[in-house]
Amino acid sequence: MTKVKNNKLISLIIAFVVSFSVFSVFENATVNAASSLGSVIDGGTVISAGNYLLSPNGVYKAVMQTDGNFVIYKNGNLIWCTATHTSAFPSYYAAMQTDGNFVIYGQNGTSKTAVWASQTCKGAVSGYKYQLRLNNSGRLDIINTKNSSALIWNNTSQINYIRNLYVGDTMLSPNGKYKAQLQTDGNFVIYDISTSSAKPIWNSRTFISDSPLRATKGTSVKMQQDGHLVIYDSSNKAIWYSKTAVGAQSGYVYKLILTDNGTLEIRKCNKNKFGFLDTLWTSNKLYDWPVPGYTNITSYYGNRNGTMHNGIDISSSGISGKPIIAAKAGKVIEVCTSCTHNYGKNYSCGCGGGYGNYVVIEHYDKTRTRYAHCSTVNVSLNQYVYNGQKVATVGSTGHSTGAHLHFEVYLNATTRTDPMAQSYTVNSK
Repeated sequence: MTKVKNNKLISLIIAFVVSFSVFSVFENATVNAASSLGSVIDGGTVISAGNYLLSPNGVYKAVMQTDGNFVIYKNGNLIWCTATHTSAFPSYYAAMQTDGNFVIYGQNGTSKTAVWASQTCKGAVSGYKYQLRLNNSGRLDIINTKNSSALIWNNTSQINYIRNLYVGDTMLSPNGKYKAQLQTDGNFVIYDISTSSAKPIWNSRTFISDSPLRATKGTSVKMQQDGHLVIYDSSNKAIWYSKTAVGAQSGYVYKLILTDNGTLEIRKCNKNKFGFLDTLWTSNKLYDWPVPGYTNITSYYGNRNGTMHNGIDISSSGISGKPIIAAKAGKVIEVCTSCTHNYGKNYSCGCGGGYGNYVVIEHYDKTRTRYAHCSTVNVSLNQYVYNGQKVATVGSTGHSTGAHLHFEVYLNATTRTDPMAQSYTVNSK
């Protein structure tokens, strides 16, 4: 009998040593013995495989799975995950760390590898307390409780091929200042919600009233396994896409991320080791074609008759008076509306510095676009506009011999570049 008791004691001692060796990397981390951890955990808490958070209303469950995937379920149905399910490590666990970072680790013996992280490592600051919370809407938040419960991360800022967006669904930037929503009109829109009135800063223009471009509206946004971001209509027809299909690759996943500066990014990620790899697409690098429905270019960027032509001229029969739209969201920094002639006869007219009536917009990435020879201008100085918004109509004011849009793209305040070297939204022309 004594021998059996001693064996039991030895087993308990070994179990304690193993447990300590696994979790000692978290210093004073709490080891969870129970399966349900409630809806809130503090920094320094380890979530071992099989344990989960449960929303206060009992509808949502966030589970650290044995396959390395951290998953949120609604009534048993998967609604979001980190897409880290692999067999690269014998075991996995997650940790809400005291430095504010939420991390999933792959464990192999006593070594660990971060396979996913919220990228919210703020550092262990005296008096700061970080919490991971699963709320009644199914959103997983990281909160800094010292700073008025400030939001520093939430799971909706990232989606992958597991999670589609449908009408009414939103993404929220980690800092909570921007949201991207698929609206009831079918438009996918990024809003700046940091002020009292939400300000649109980018949209997919996938709504029916965007004549003559759309016959149907968007009903779903899908980040596909091949790296392609696609907006589909109700008949599952692609009506907008990012042109980033590179093919599914084993061990990697593509994610759509709404960043803290209000841009959408498509990033390639490694399932077995944390880190964002290639950036395939960003919303602030994409342009809308400035005269929808009119694509004929009568003069390109470059040398023209011995002088530099710093933009492109878009012209065609029937273009006079047609809407000119903002190629990207931004602030109107220059406007000229003083040119009165619009006849296409005065080749030497210097009105507006030769540009005639024009608009210049500075965008969020500090690039600029110019829209010249306009008949009318529909915006004012210092006005904020979103991509696709009407800013003017095609005319022939200034140094012009016929109705057309002279369109310029600036890399900064002074350096112009070829507008045709830019990427334009599919179906926006």
